[in-house]
Amino acid sequence: MKALRTTAIVLSGLALALSAGCGPSAGGDGPTPPRSDALAGVDPCSILTPQDLGTAGLRPNGSPQSDVATEPGCYYSGRAMTVTTYKNVAETVESSATKPDWAKFDRFDLNGRPAATSVSAGSTQAQICSTMFDSGKGMIRVSAHMKRAGNEDACQKSQEIAKQIEPRMPKKQ
Repeated sequence: MKALRTTAIVLSGLALALSAGCGPSAGGDGPTPPRSDALAGVDPCSILTPQDLGTAGLRPNGSPQSDVATEPGCYYSGRAMTVTTYKNVAETVESSATKPDWAKFDRFDLNGRPAATSVSAGSTQAQICSTMFDSGKGMIRVSAHMKRAGNEDACQKSQEIAKQIEPRMPKKQ
């Protein structure tokens, strides 16, 4: 009788633990790990592949940029333009839209992700444009700076590069 009561108590405890999510997952390998942000593991200097760099006319071996702690980046130079790729773990396209210093902020959909092309008020004459899209719990931003007047449009170039890299970036969480 005592063994039956002990078995019933153990089974009740096990049922309670499983219903609380403390037991094995449907996959059966143990507790379900907490969801982490895949964007945190992205290195800004590995966002562009050698093929991406060649297509854009950029030199390999980007230079890490760490001016803003929540938005590390990587700078690449080329004959016609420079490009900096950033990962921003603190903002999204939506939260970026509320900044007051945009001369241009055009939203669009990039394969189901919120995206925007933007020019800050201080960059209108400098031919600098950024394209950003949501990734993980933050966003990826590609900033293009055209070196000479008459070159291809910076917004077009930043958007082309963003479209190339988007499929490889973590999905929005």
